Amino acid sequence: MESTLKKYICEGRIIPGPWYVQPDTFLPSGESLIRNLLISKHISDSYGTSLNIGYLPDSFGQSSCIPTILNGFDINTVLFYRGIADDDVKHNEFVWRGSGNSEVIAAWMPSGYGNGMFLSEDIEKNVTEVQKNLEFLESRSINGNILLMSGSDQCYPKKHLVKAAKELNSYYKDEQYSFRVSSPEEFFKDLLPFRNQMEVLTGELRKGKHSRVHNSIGATRLDIKRKNYDVERKYENLVEPLNALVSLEKDIKNIDIINRGWRYIVENHAHDSICNVCTDIIHKEMEMRIEYADQIGDYLVDENFQTLHSLINYKDGAGRPIIIYSGFIGETKELIEVDVYSKSKNFTLVDEKGNEVYYIKESCEQINLKDLKVSLTPLPDDYYYKYKVKFIAKSKGIGYKTYYLRESDDKKEIDESLVKANNILENSYIRVEVENNGAITICDKINNKVYKNQHIFRNNGNAGDEYDYSPPYEDYEIRSIDKLKSIKITEDTPITASLEVKYTLKVPKTTNNKVRIKDMVELDLLTVITLTKGIKYVDFKTFIENTAENHRIQVLFKFDEKIDNNFADNQFGEIVRENVFEQTKESEESNWSERYYPIFNQHKFSGLKSNDGTGFIIMNKGLPQYEILQEEVTTLAITLLSSVGYMGNENLKYRKGRRSGAMCATPDAQLLGNRVAEYAFMPINKDLDYHSVAHGYTNKITGISYPEYESQGVWSDCLTVIEGENLLNSTFKCSEDGEGYVVRVFNPTKKTKEAISLSYNRHLFKNIYNINMAEQNIRDHNVKILKTNNPDMSDSPKLSGEIKYSKFVSNDVKSHKFIKS
Repeated sequence: MESTLKKYICEGRIIPGPWYVQPDTFLPSGESLIRNLLISKHISDSYGTSLNIGYLPDSFGQSSCIPTILNGFDINTVLFYRGIADDDVKHNEFVWRGSGNSEVIAAWMPSGYGNGMFLSEDIEKNVTEVQKNLEFLESRSINGNILLMSGSDQCYPKKHLVKAAKELNSYYKDEQYSFRVSSPEEFFKDLLPFRNQMEVLTGELRKGKHSRVHNSIGATRLDIKRKNYDVERKYENLVEPLNALVSLEKDIKNIDIINRGWRYIVENHAHDSICNVCTDIIHKEMEMRIEYADQIGDYLVDENFQTLHSLINYKDGAGRPIIIYSGFIGETKELIEVDVYSKSKNFTLVDEKGNEVYYIKESCEQINLKDLKVSLTPLPDDYYYKYKVKFIAKSKGIGYKTYYLRESDDKKEIDESLVKANNILENSYIRVEVENNGAITICDKINNKVYKNQHIFRNNGNAGDEYDYSPPYEDYEIRSIDKLKSIKITEDTPITASLEVKYTLKVPKTTNNKVRIKDMVELDLLTVITLTKGIKYVDFKTFIENTAENHRIQVLFKFDEKIDNNFADNQFGEIVRENVFEQTKESEESNWSERYYPIFNQHKFSGLKSNDGTGFIIMNKGLPQYEILQEEVTTLAITLLSSVGYMGNENLKYRKGRRSGAMCATPDAQLLGNRVAEYAFMPINKDLDYHSVAHGYTNKITGISYPEYESQGVWSDCLTVIEGENLLNSTFKCSEDGEGYVVRVFNPTKKTKEAISLSYNRHLFKNIYNINMAEQNIRDHNVKILKTNNPDMSDSPKLSGEIKYSKFVSNDVKSHKFIKS
């Protein structure tokens, strides 16, 4: 079979690539999309060829990061179906400018990727099909060429195509039309001379006028989307950078096994899969892939932390070491939880400089270390106290530092509290008050702003399906105002404090296409509000006991004025979007495929701000959807749960006509039972680097310790590999060829950065190269590699190398290959 496949590929009859799976372009992380292409490249390289076109025939709209990623693989064209309207551009062929000023020549297939699927051995039927396509497409072709895509979902190859082309050539010989079996690459080759005549379309493409893009699909099966978020974060922030760090000394790269994990992750990113428009059994298979990727990742993390532990030369007499690790190039400060081991019940913690660190004991158990060891001879008892502790850790740059536990010292006590009343928490940045009606007032102490009526739950009926949220034709909403059941202080320490707030809503038991039914059930919501000393945001963790079907829960954050735009994080930085669409009414009243309204996808955050730059962002962990409600003021609505019972329904209020997908029951998509959502509110201003804070919120510092340790390693107890400010990194990994290390950084802001730099440790690296996303060497005139002094040979290596960017465009991405010293 493989020899036959290779034969057809070599003959050009089958064209592999460029994707491993055709992805959704909004939901996977940017690094996941890059890995999708990298995996495909490895496979197609073994056959000697690949489709050099960004072929996205069925993805539900197009993220603005796609041109950036395609350019990163030296792909400068894209062929797609969904996302634009006929009045966006005059021709179906245009220049699409994405984030970071990246550009591709784009060809839109308005009649889909199966407009030639009915070509047969009957010439009369074929002429009818051709005439329909000529009438619809000819006037919109910039060069007169038309693609007839002879296939569609679940279609076999058509052996009669060559014969059909000959017969059509004969039929149309007097009308100057010619037909041939061709390829997308030939189609684009003929387009290149017309580039200067093409219009330019900028940004994301998400209009569902002619074909459905399912704008609200981001909230389906939020349980699986959260698991995808977790495994992406694990690989990007922990598995790969930790593995790369350890391999600098041990030279064991684990490239194949890590890529096996990535394959499991990316296999879930096929557009129908990650959008969760599948049967329940398919979704169970997705969860198994995540489990497989988790098992690989967890094994590698455990092995590499143990190896790192053996490599470190801990300070003699300093105490029991606690490794503080970060995979982020920037500076971050977080409350972390770590298991520590002590022979004594009394101990202190100190940071890498010897300063005492206040901690909280969460739990304690006594363990006998001999029970955890395998030995052919008897071992003596070796008892330890295993404590779970919380403390505030700081990190700067990719690498690690060491905190120490000192036994038998008296812990420093601090007579402070963040609890100001039984309903009020306050630190130096924020004051949070739960009002009597259940709403929350948040005071931004830095910018002197007060946000009232925050964190209100909104419940609607959901008559939609796995593809789309849609209310019943006669919907009504229920809000959590005056539904407060209780408030309780659950934690009160000098460094962190929490309130537990309970609400009970009475909601309809289910919803049909017309109404929410009259039978009611109680829906309990419990939110834990946490404030931490020195942290600029307030954490929310909401537990939902879902007892209803076919409904939606959002949490609302009101701005203090009515504004025109919102902003959000996408794969490689910030995107600005309108709060009101001029075409919403048109989409409702005319023949659009679905309602076009301000409901969006997000990654780390979404937010609202005034012209002076003050406002707030809502950070999230695996909650990829938000909506803008434009009323007296602008409100940001984060979707916490969307419950449906079918893959496809028809004649929806927000999506008229036929159903999408099959009329297939999906009871698991009702998400009954216990659900958890995590998010955070952070005030911002124009001077705050909120992108780095959000990156730290979603990519936590990791702490780990072991009961036994030695001070015989070759590395210092603090080591920074790469460091940079006002930039984010999506990866630090072993290069695919095993000969170096790849770091990928991007400018997440809406401003071009002038004269910004990245520092690296020249004790570890001797040469740096600019590369593209395919890990091929390139020239970049905006990048200079500087060697400021000789490689450091001290016990504690300093960062003496610098990568200087003379101009780093908004949302642009740079990749570098580091060669070990």
